[in-house]
Parts: sequence; structure tokens; C-alpha cells
Amino acid sequence: MKNLSRLVSPLIFLLLTSACTATFSIRRADTTTFYKKITSNALTENKLSQLSQQQLRLLDLDKRYKEDVPGTIDALEQKLVELNQPMIALPIIETSYLYAKKLERKDETESAAYYLLTAAYANDYLRQDTGADLATRIDPVGPIVTRFYNSAVARLILLRQKKELSWDRELVFFTPNTRFYLTTERDNSNVFEPEYFDKYESSFEIESTGLVNEYVKPGIGASLVGIRSNKPKDENFLENRTIPAIYSPVNAIIYFEERNAWEPIEERSAKIHFYDLVRSEDIYLDDTLIPLQSDFSTPFAMLLAKVQPSTLKGFFDSFSSHKRLDLLELFMIDRYDPDKIPVIMVHGLFSNPATFIQMFNDLRGVEEIRKTYQFWFYRYPTGLPIAYSSGQLRREIEELRAKFDPEGDDLASKDMIVIGHSMGGLLTKMMVHKPKTSLWDELATVPPEELDLGDSEKEREKALARINEMFVYKPLPYISRVAFIATPHGGSSISTDFIGRLGSYLTTLPKFITKTATHVLTRNKDKIKFHPGQYTEARASTSIDQLAPDSPLLLKMQEIPIPITHHSIVGIRDAKTTERASDGIVPYDSAHLATATSEKLVQEGHSCLEHPETILEVKRILRLHRLERPKNRS
Repeated sequence: MKNLSRLVSPLIFLLLTSACTATFSIRRADTTTFYKKITSNALTENKLSQLSQQQLRLLDLDKRYKEDVPGTIDALEQKLVELNQPMIALPIIETSYLYAKKLERKDETESAAYYLLTAAYANDYLRQDTGADLATRIDPVGPIVTRFYNSAVARLILLRQKKELSWDRELVFFTPNTRFYLTTERDNSNVFEPEYFDKYESSFEIESTGLVNEYVKPGIGASLVGIRSNKPKDENFLENRTIPAIYSPVNAIIYFEERNAWEPIEERSAKIHFYDLVRSEDIYLDDTLIPLQSDFSTPFAMLLAKVQPSTLKGFFDSFSSHKRLDLLELFMIDRYDPDKIPVIMVHGLFSNPATFIQMFNDLRGVEEIRKTYQFWFYRYPTGLPIAYSSGQLRREIEELRAKFDPEGDDLASKDMIVIGHSMGGLLTKMMVHKPKTSLWDELATVPPEELDLGDSEKEREKALARINEMFVYKPLPYISRVAFIATPHGGSSISTDFIGRLGSYLTTLPKFITKTATHVLTRNKDKIKFHPGQYTEARASTSIDQLAPDSPLLLKMQEIPIPITHHSIVGIRDAKTTERASDGIVPYDSAHLATATSEKLVQEGHSCLEHPETILEVKRILRLHRLERPKNRS
């Protein structure tokens, strides 16, 4: 009996323990569930990835991880050295990242140390010599490790910034097995001074609304937004009143002192490099060209959130043109680049540069376009006479060239493109068309010097200067291509209908313009080639008046040739043919130019700037110019 009991007890124990084994089953699941499971990690769900959890189990560290994270990281580092298995780097990276994140509220210095440890192991994993290019390309861990590196570098920089320490200061960080010495690189032509920006934000941590599309280029490094208030005396930026601050795409890389395989390293130097993504999107690592992680939409979205632009503002500004001359300026949102072709965007009536927001974002989202072009915007109160606004744009461009390139050697000074929407196309046209002598000679029988322009010498000199700026000029030789979008070359009935007449009546012009116009048109009737109408100092010609199909200015402008390459984009709404077609504001016959190199018809109304077909056509034009640009301007 005793022998039987001795047999039964182990048997029962065996049965009980056997009952504790796993129950095996399967069930159908869709591919979304599968990919969510294999891509989930500490960045997406604040928990370790399946691969890291598996490594902890295989190394018998899963229970220890729940109780002692630093001890687990220490043990993982030792296992990596002992076993020389690169996959062990992944749980080191993930556990260090989660631990650093947890420490941020308790000890920012220790948190920064573990972010640095995360970046160091991610760096080592990505730069290991696998000896197999194909295997490296299809390695499923590589992209995950890259994201941890990028995020850890971003968090480290933000924590360092929070301390308000000089970027020249060397910082020392301690982790269980390594002491890190962190500095900032300056002596390199490819990096810029970190102090240029007042503040950095991580684009990983900004969520925006408003932009239809977002453009992020995968790569290595922390994707940052550099923010700098619009300070005067900035040699790389045009001081302006429109943009209160620069929001620029920036990338940061931390370069680590090399280590031999996975051998332990007690002391290790690391250097932060800041890259201006507007200038360069790629770097060489180990003789291989590597893309930098780049976010071109978030900086723009942050600027828009700050400025809160609205085309409605442009509508009301038109009526108070006499008070809003401060709006008149050419501005840029990125630093001047001598090696990129400027694309100048000119808005139309009752509008402002906000009308180009979606188009600009989509254009800059194309790598070959943003690497070739820089974008400038012209803002003006649209009630002003067309010739005056065009003359001021011409002056703004000349002043910009004088500031950045007085010798005229830069590519940016030799080759420009202008895109004009609606009335902005007429301003554009006046900068590039070529009268036989001058536009003034087309409108008058005597030179401006022979006009009666006032009662005092000072008054006459000022009026003469304005007339010359508006009507006596030569086409700007460095503008080599223009695109007209929904431009009323032949005028628009909006000028003569009720809304147009009301808008013109409500528009108040600056006194110096009304006074000059009154002197020219009431004292010199026998010296001008058109009927002046009933002009008084209280009622001078606004831009709305000048859009009339019988406007003397437009009629003369239609006769003057455009000597450079020009394109047309015309809205025709739902029309199936161009006959009697219109965008609702501008008839097809008015927008059509027989001399245009190309004409794109878009099934959309007058506000066609955001239509995909319009944007695709502008992309095509910019790509074409990139290929065809004159050799003497390259």
C-alpha cells in the first residue's frame, strides 16, 4: 500500500502540472490585426514591441523587467557583449526609451541620460557592418530602431533646451555602464549655429489641422521646428511685417564615438549636429547618402496657427487701402537661398497671400521642386490702382536683390518665376511686358515732365516720381517665366456690375494717389489719349474700375507683347467647351492668351488655386523650367 501511495503522488503531481500547459488554438484574423501586432512598440503604445518582449523572455529577464528597469538594462548590455547578438540592442533601446520617458517628471538629467543611451544603441545598431546590403534593406528592425533614434534625439534636445544652457557647454551624462560627453558641432559647413533659433519644437509632438496634405520625408535624425522671432539685421532673412517669426524645418543628428562591435565602452563622446532642411535634406554616413527625417508641413502649420491668415481680411483691407499701405510688401517664410530660383506668388482682388496656402504646401511637398525653388509672396491692399501695386512690387524685388545680392551673381538674382492669380496676373504682366518705349507713351502724347502736376515744385516732383514708377519702366530682365491663373487680361464684368460698383465706391485710396490722378486727368486732358471721365479728388480710379473691359489701361496692355515664356491656367467651371465659358468672374475670352506657351483648362470657378488640376499644372511648369532654364542663368 505504501508503494502504491508513492506511485500515486508523483502521478497526481504530473497530471496537475501537465494541466498547466498552454491550450493551443487558432482563429481567423485580418491583415490589419497582424500588422498592428508586429508594428506596435514603445513609440506607438507605450509598451515594448513583441520582438523586445520575446528577447526578454529568451534571456530570462522578463520578470526582472517588471521590478527593476535599470537593472534589466544593465543585464541586457552585458548579454549583448557576451552573446554578440545585435537583436539584443532592440530591448535595450525600447526599455531605455520608456524609462527615460517615465523619468522626465522626476529627474530630467537622468531622463536625458537614458534618451542618450537609446540614441547610442540605435546608432550602433544602424551603423553595424552587416556585410549584406539586401539583408540590411529588408531588416524589419531597422525602421523601428531608426524611429527610436529620431525620437530619443528630439526628446534629449528639448530637455537640454529646457535647462537654458549654452550650446557651447559640454554636458556629462551617466548610465550604468557608460559616461557620455555631449557637445555641439560648429566647425562644419553643413551645419548651422543652434543659437540662430530662439526655440526648438519636435514635429513628432505637434498635431495640426488646416492643411489638406502633410509632407514628411522618412529618414534619420530628429525632425524639429526651429522658431526665430523676425529680428531686424538678419542677413539671411528679409525683415517684414507679415511674418512675426520664422518657423523652419530643422533636423538634428547625434554622432557617437565609434565602438568595436558590441564591446563595452566606459566613456563615449557624442556631438549634436543641426541641419537646415531648407538647404540640405541628405547627409553622408559611412560614405552612403542617407536622407534626413524631414517635416515640411508642420513648420508651415505652426506659422499659420500663429498668424491665422484669412482671405476675408484681404476683402476688408481692399476698402481701406489708404490706411493699409503697411501691408504692401514682398516677404519670404524661409531664409534667402542664393542657389534656388525664386517663385513669386501674387494674389488677386479682395484677397491676400492666404489664397496660396494649399498650393504652396503641395509645391514644397515635392522634393525636386523644394530643392530647386524658394517661394516669396507679395502682399498689397488690392483697392490700389493696378499700376501702383505693380510698381511697388517691382521696387520690392529690386530692394530685395540689393540686400542679398548687390553684385547680381546669385542664381536667385538671375532667374525668377512669377505666378499671378486674377488681378495679380495683371500686376505680373506689367513687370514683364515690353512696350515700344514705355506704357506711359501708350497712354499720353507728352512725357510726364511736360504735365501740369501741381502748384508747388515739391508737389510736382513727388507726382512725377509716382508716374515714372507706375508707367515709365522696362521689363525686369531676370523674370524668365510667368504663369497667369484666372487672369482678366480683357477685363471682367465684375467691375461694372452692382457688386463691383459698390466695391469701388466703398474703396478709399491714399490721398497722394487721388491727388496725382486728379492733377493728371483734370489739368492735362489735351495730353492724354483717352477720355478721362469725371475724375475729382474724391473719386479717382481704383483697381476695380481698371478691371472694366473698356479700361484704357487694360486695352493698351492687351496690345503690348510679352517677350518671355508665359503660361495660362483658366477656370471654365462646368463648361464642356470654351465657347461662352467662364470661371464665374473672368470669361474664357478674357483669360485666354493666344501667345501662351501652354493653356490649361480647369473645371473650376475663379478660386481655382486649390484645385488639384491647377496645382498639378503649376508643378509641371516648375519641372519644365528646371529642365529648360537658360544656361546663362544657371
